[in-house]
Amino acid sequence: MHEMAALFQPLGEKSGLGHPPSQEPPVLSHLNGAKVGDLFMSLIHTAERHRVETFDDLVTLLRHAAAVALDPAAWMPWHCTATLARLAAETTNPAPD
Repeated sequence: MHEMAALFQPLGEKSGLGHPPSQEPPVLSHLNGAKVGDLFMSLIHTAERHRVETFDDLVTLLRHAAAVALDPAAWMPWHCTATLARLAAETTNPAPD
């Protein structure tokens, strides 16, 4: 099956679990679920286009969620490595009081 077509299959069919739509996770059955899905697909496709490992990118964003919320641009795939390096440097060399 084509990769894009698989995205539109009901969850039960994709996972092989055979759950009817009424038993799908709540996020998929609410109107907000589409927005959440769009957000994650955008993050995944952006990472792919910049040749960044998508799983690692999503894990990094989740681990640094508070920092991402404060400065989302710094966490784009093309800035993420530099941002992580800056954070590591700040942690090992804290600013003097």
